[in-house]
Amino acid sequence: MDITRSQEHSRYELREDGDIHATLAYTERDALTYLTYSYTDPSQRGRGLAATLVEHAVQAISADPTHRIIPTCGYVRGWFAEHPEYRHLLADSSED
Repeated sequence: MDITRSQEHSRYELREDGDIHATLAYTERDALTYLTYSYTDPSQRGRGLAATLVEHAVQAISADPTHRIIPTCGYVRGWFAEHPEYRHLLADSSED
């Protein structure tokens, strides 16, 4: 499994054997990253690929301590709800 960030396509990509199985689209503005859309190939669903991809992206984004995340994708919002340890990375973390 290989996860890369494609700046050309504004997305993170999860590949296996050269095939893209999942993507996570983003938009960046200033010190904010909007995680806008996640997609997993239907034949690959149920394997936890989207969760793996989101966690990788969140960790990559958190490498810049001034950067914050706004999850506009429903899947990503749900992922953050299940992973409160990353809540401090959200642009609006007033739920703390």
